[in-house]
Amino acid sequence: MEPLHEDTNSDLDVMSLLEEYEGENFMLNYLFKNAPLGMVRMGCNGVVAEANKAACEMFGYRDREMSGKKIKDLILPETKRPSGEEYIYNLYDERQVVEFEDMRRKKDGSFIYVSFLGFPILRKGKILGAFVIYQDITKRKEEEKSLKKSISNEKVKTNVMTEYWEQTISVLSSTIEAKDPYTAGHQKSVAIIAKQIAEQIGLSEEEAYPIFVAAMVHDIGKIEIPSEILAKPGKLSLLESKLVQKHAEAGKRILSQLKTEWSIDEIVYQHHERLDGSGYPRGLMGGEILLAAKIIAVADVVDAMSSHRPYRPALSMDNVLGEINRGKGILYDEDVVDAWMETKN
Repeated sequence: MEPLHEDTNSDLDVMSLLEEYEGENFMLNYLFKNAPLGMVRMGCNGVVAEANKAACEMFGYRDREMSGKKIKDLILPETKRPSGEEYIYNLYDERQVVEFEDMRRKKDGSFIYVSFLGFPILRKGKILGAFVIYQDITKRKEEEKSLKKSISNEKVKTNVMTEYWEQTISVLSSTIEAKDPYTAGHQKSVAIIAKQIAEQIGLSEEEAYPIFVAAMVHDIGKIEIPSEILAKPGKLSLLESKLVQKHAEAGKRILSQLKTEWSIDEIVYQHHERLDGSGYPRGLMGGEILLAAKIIAVADVVDAMSSHRPYRPALSMDNVLGEINRGKGILYDEDVVDAWMETKN
């Protein structure tokens, strides 16, 4: 009885395996035919053995119309033949999985962009053919192209606006320098020094740019100061000094009319403030002062002391260094002073 029992089990096992095999075949066949992606099975000669419904629809062919034809003749534009041959070589000769995105041709002659995944079919080390999977990515490519064009247009707009902005700043800067020839070039020099300090501190180009701009017009408020006071060769009276100090407030008022994402007006308003509160116009202290204003404050003093003025000749660099060092941590921010010192080395 036992042999019969074993044979019965053996037969059952064989039937089970056959059912499992047929079940796997059914599932694989079902997946191939009904997959939402285009799938093609090719022989080693590049001839289409079978193309699923999605692939036929993608390339504009009727059901089974692609079978028996070479894939390159069906969908490869003339200009893509060399690359197509290379993909076939990699699939069959190099036995590689091939992935790419490229243009392909439909039956009606129109073109679509596809993503491609191809892999060889191997059995006992022998290549029987290849499976390739296509996905139509034309819409995505068109969106990318549109986005690139939009970004390009925005860059053009930004460049134009930056050019207009810089021209405006240049005009504003030259306006005060035309009124006060003794400070001609002063604002530009301060802007250059301030930018060097900002970069030395570690600010990015984007962070340093508004500091440069603010420095270029930091004395714009002097347009409201009488020329005879600005060019006076002797010492200013207390009243005249108070009047000159008004240029910080005037600068804020003038620059507040400019439409910009940066606080240029507030930076200019603060460039004469000092850490210990001894500056003007509001007597701000320490952390109340913007870093940009602290940077321009040092750059302003450095250039002013090392330049000729109606009431004194230019001071030596030793004198400038001495003044800045004496005010370090008291009038001027320590990090800013150290950064400026580094630019001198």
